[in-house]
Amino acid sequence: MAAWWVTVRGIAYRPGRSLVVALLIAVTTATAVAIPAYTRAAQQSVLTDVLTAQPPVLAGLLTRSGDTDQDAALAASQRAVAGSPVLARRLGYPQAAVYLEMVVPDRRESTQLPLAWRGDACAHLRLVAGACPSRAREVVLADRSAKFLGVSVGQRVPLQERIQSAVGFLKPRPAEPFTVTGIYDPNATTRDPYWGRGFYFGKGYNEKTDIYSLDSAFVATTAGMFDRTWRPTVTVEYPLRAGDVRLSDIPALRAGLGEVDQQVRPNGMVIESGLPQFLDEAKRQHRAIARSVPLVALPLVVLCLFVLFVVAAAVTEERSPEIALARLRGLRPLQLGGFGNGELLLLVLLATPVGLGLGLASTELAARAFLARSAAAEPTMAVLLAAVAALLGAAVAIVLAGRRTLRTGVLALLRRVPSRSRRRAVAIEAALGALALAALYQVLAARDRSSPIAYAAPALVALVAGLLAGRLLGWWARARSRRGAARGRLATMLSAAQLARRPGTVRVAALLTVAVALLTFAATSWDVAAGNRETAARAEVGAPRVYQVNATDPAALLTAVRAADPTGRRAMAVVRRVQFYGEGDTVLLGVDAARLPGIAQWPGGNARTPAAVAGRLHTDTAPTVRLHGPRVTLDATVAARQAAKPMSLGLVLDSGAGPRMLDLGDLVPGRHSYAAELTGCPAGCRLLALTVRRFPGNTASIRAQLTVDAIRDGRGPVEARLGEQPAWRPAPAAQQGEQLTVAPGRAGLEISVTSTAPGDPVIEYADTPPELPVVLAGSAPADDGGTGAFDFAALGTAPDPWRVTDRFAALPGGGDQAMLYDLETELRQAGRTGYSDSPVEYQVWAAGPEDPALPARLSAGGVQVTAVHTLAARRVELGRLAPALALRLYLAAGAVAVLLAIGTLLLTASVGIRARIRELTALRTVGVPRAVLRRAVRAEYASLFGAAVLIGVPAGLAGAALLLPAIPLVSIDADALRPVYRLAGLWLPGALAVLACCLAATALAAPRVVRRAEPRGAR
Repeated sequence: MAAWWVTVRGIAYRPGRSLVVALLIAVTTATAVAIPAYTRAAQQSVLTDVLTAQPPVLAGLLTRSGDTDQDAALAASQRAVAGSPVLARRLGYPQAAVYLEMVVPDRRESTQLPLAWRGDACAHLRLVAGACPSRAREVVLADRSAKFLGVSVGQRVPLQERIQSAVGFLKPRPAEPFTVTGIYDPNATTRDPYWGRGFYFGKGYNEKTDIYSLDSAFVATTAGMFDRTWRPTVTVEYPLRAGDVRLSDIPALRAGLGEVDQQVRPNGMVIESGLPQFLDEAKRQHRAIARSVPLVALPLVVLCLFVLFVVAAAVTEERSPEIALARLRGLRPLQLGGFGNGELLLLVLLATPVGLGLGLASTELAARAFLARSAAAEPTMAVLLAAVAALLGAAVAIVLAGRRTLRTGVLALLRRVPSRSRRRAVAIEAALGALALAALYQVLAARDRSSPIAYAAPALVALVAGLLAGRLLGWWARARSRRGAARGRLATMLSAAQLARRPGTVRVAALLTVAVALLTFAATSWDVAAGNRETAARAEVGAPRVYQVNATDPAALLTAVRAADPTGRRAMAVVRRVQFYGEGDTVLLGVDAARLPGIAQWPGGNARTPAAVAGRLHTDTAPTVRLHGPRVTLDATVAARQAAKPMSLGLVLDSGAGPRMLDLGDLVPGRHSYAAELTGCPAGCRLLALTVRRFPGNTASIRAQLTVDAIRDGRGPVEARLGEQPAWRPAPAAQQGEQLTVAPGRAGLEISVTSTAPGDPVIEYADTPPELPVVLAGSAPADDGGTGAFDFAALGTAPDPWRVTDRFAALPGGGDQAMLYDLETELRQAGRTGYSDSPVEYQVWAAGPEDPALPARLSAGGVQVTAVHTLAARRVELGRLAPALALRLYLAAGAVAVLLAIGTLLLTASVGIRARIRELTALRTVGVPRAVLRRAVRAEYASLFGAAVLIGVPAGLAGAALLLPAIPLVSIDADALRPVYRLAGLWLPGALAVLACCLAATALAAPRVVRRAEPRGAR
């Protein structure tokens, strides 16, 4: 009891020093505790992000059956789900649906019109006419289905069930009439999450089955749907409550899915769920976090223990007279150890719980700052074991730090001779150097990005730099001391001697260097990674806000966006299409190029890049010419014609559905007006070309010379630029045997044609360039990926000629394998060959302050917003992936290391302050001026800090240059964007500036100790 009382009194006698030591122990424990706590919180955050990024029904559970009705299927699935309590708590309310394939009989085409029942489906349909069905044999149709079938509200549609047999599709029953009660717009419906996994919407033609598929017709009741030869499909969907899923739920969720599958199979039901796949993706991220976080944080724990060792050694050495007195009083070795280390060991016991709470609190703050909402600090068993390990590590460090002092003889203790152990230090340094070299080899020579040691390598490199700095500082100080003595420079000799004679100074120098190197590496890594995350976010999203929209066609989208934003500075129409080519996908991005500046966020570029790209995509072509009915007339003078059968003159027009021919009549000699009726063009048909037409079936040689001098339509003369050179040109796909000359003349457009080819000569109106400009990322979709010109289909049915104007590593919204082109120019080009029916994605990119009225203005133009993605949200998501979570720890480790190093310096200085004051007092007594002592102290600290900065900063930068290519910066996926290794912000200069301020403040405060050195105070 007396020994413990002495220990407590010793702590009370040195309150400031005891508080600092306790705080150091608490920081050590907190760092150790943060490893498992932060790892679990980060894993929970990743799990939530992975699951919430998916549609709830896709990550949830679906049961499918063809042998029971919806009530029985719903009851069976609910019983099965209830058998797994964890799964039941994580799934939402079930939604049953019935789907029956039907056909429309007595049509020339095979037409499939499915019947669907889905609870309150009508509440999620946008009706454009009529009302919802309320009785059996009443349906609501899609507007395009009604148009295809030629029916309207109040009319009936005959339907027959379709069953599949070995001989094809049979229609075993007579048709049943269904009354159309309403018409809905499927484009305004498809993105509603209510529809789950159901494929209810989509109109198209399948060439293999020769069947037209129409959008589903929805009914109000399932009456009559099950009394069929071929029974309908019944599904029950359970959406996943992704935000409620916890790490501890994963085993139970996997097991629950298996149990549900086993229970519903006897009822003829099967289950579908994307949850296992998404859990596997989360597991992959979890493994990366579990490997990287400990390897980033453990060096900081070791550094904390080393600091504790240095401080404990200094404290124990300061108590040398007390320990000598205890030896003289006959204390046995065990008692002497308790007396020498008791104070610090008791502080370990008291500070460890504080450190445990500090570690959990810091993890909770981190979770709230940058992790998903579901992430939190959890006091798991791993956290408690980490606290115990930190306690034991701190105790061992304290015992080892005091071991040499406690074994020193009484005379040496009273003389206060600094202890040295060169052999052991050299052995330890050699072992650490070998470990660092092994880490560098694994990362650099093996090029193993997935190796966990890649994350530990920077700390090992910093440690080697610190050991080197300590050795170099000692050698330099001894040499400088001799040089100062030889030259009579007292301040230089005193400062160098102080650095050379105390081994604790070397330890502090090593610690400072390690801290500076870690901070430099961390700031550099975070800066480079932040730039790459920004590049990746821009490559994926493309603009500050991206609206996913529904539109009837690309031209309608372009018109609606221009009407919604007439300024052209806040919204831009984008048509996105993914086309497989070669060994991967190429993203085709059609944009309103004039609006790129100020809206598109260029990956890796600056604010001037979109403007430069927009200028390259701009083309100087003739303006579009539209012809209006009811009649079109062309005036031409035929100078010569030679053909076995009559030739005619025609115009190629585009009404919005592809090219069409308008025949103007046979060619006759002399001046003549050629005319034809123009119908089907309420908004006007675009003029594509003029053609000299052969007589059908005639393949003999033809020859003609004519001059076209005027074109008129229903509104009067048409400005077709017949006398301008660039406005008209021969079609680029000239046939073999065709000689076509087009030249402007005073009288109009002069055309000379001689042809033995079977096709008709075509003279294009040049409102599109001969080659369309395109900007590329990655290789061109051609045999030669590096070519500057290629042919590839974008929005048309035929390949378009492209000319590469620029190449980038990545394109906004397209990634590193993409094409960017002007949407309006491509629409003009596609109109020449016909528009492709390949699926495309419609987007509206927006910039500037958020405009709440933009979706309404788009809707007024027939464009409905279905989802919104933001660049800021994607930045946050990328910042919560495994690489960013590990790099955040590097930042924290670097900052804590610097604070620990400076704190250790100040603490060791305060521990030996009395001895230092006695030394300075003795020097003042023998006549050394106070100014010289100040310069000596200032030079001592300047040398210490200078060595740390001069070696630590280059070591950190060298470590970043060597190791960053081996560390994933944004994503652990193999197909991630190729990183760019350059500083993109102010993290490194900012960190170095803060470091310089801290070191300068410490160096300026250090000479104050000279004021306390007065000769009258010497004893």
